[in-house]
Amino acid sequence: MSTQIEFWAKVEQIEGLSVVTGLDRACEQKTVYKKTLKLMIQESVKSINNLTRFLAKGEMKEFRIEVHAIKSALANIGAMELYEKALLLETGASRFDYHFCDKNLPAFLEGIHDLVSQLTDAFSLFSHFDGMMTAPQELPRILRRLNDAIGIMDLVSIEKEIENLDFLPLSGPLHDDIEYIKDLVLMMDYDEAAKQIRILLRLLNSSPLSS
Repeated sequence: MSTQIEFWAKVEQIEGLSVVTGLDRACEQKTVYKKTLKLMIQESVKSINNLTRFLAKGEMKEFRIEVHAIKSALANIGAMELYEKALLLETGASRFDYHFCDKNLPAFLEGIHDLVSQLTDAFSLFSHFDGMMTAPQELPRILRRLNDAIGIMDLVSIEKEIENLDFLPLSGPLHDDIEYIKDLVLMMDYDEAAKQIRILLRLLNSSPLSS
C-alpha cells in the first residue's frame, strides 16, 4: 500500500470527519484538502489557547471571534459535529452567556484535541523514507541543534532553529518530513518531535548530501 493510500485510509477512519464534505469544499482537489487538514493542525494550538484565555478573562467578544474562525475551519475540513458545537459556543458568546460557554468549552476542546491527534498520526506516515535522498548540507546540523535545544527545553533556541529550517530549499518527501517536525514543535509535542528528528538524522546519515 502506498503512503498516500494509507494516509487517506487513516483520514477516512477519523470519527466525525467527513472526507466527502471536505473534498466538496476543496472542489474535489485532494492536494488542497490535504493542505487544509494540515492547516487545521497548525492553527489548533493557537485557537485552543486563545479560547481558553479569552473565556478566563470574560472577553466574550474576542471569544466569539475566535470560535467563529475555528468554526469555519472545521466546516472546511468536514468536521461537522465539532462545527455544530462551535456554532453553539458562538451563539452563546453572542448572548454574552459566559456560563454556557464555560460549561461547554471543555468538551469542545477535547474534541479538537482528539481530531488533531488523529490527523497528526495520519500525517506521520510521511515522516519515513525509502531509499536514498539528498538534502542541504546544513540540514543535519540544524536538526542536531534543534534536538539538543528540545532536550534542555531552550525555547529561544528551538524557535531559532525552526526559523533556520524555514529558509532551507526543501522539496518532496523531505519537505513533508520537516513540516511534520515543525508541526509537532508548534503543538508542543516535543517528545515526538525529538523522536522524528532522530529518525530523520539516521536516514540522512545513510544518504548522500547535496549542497
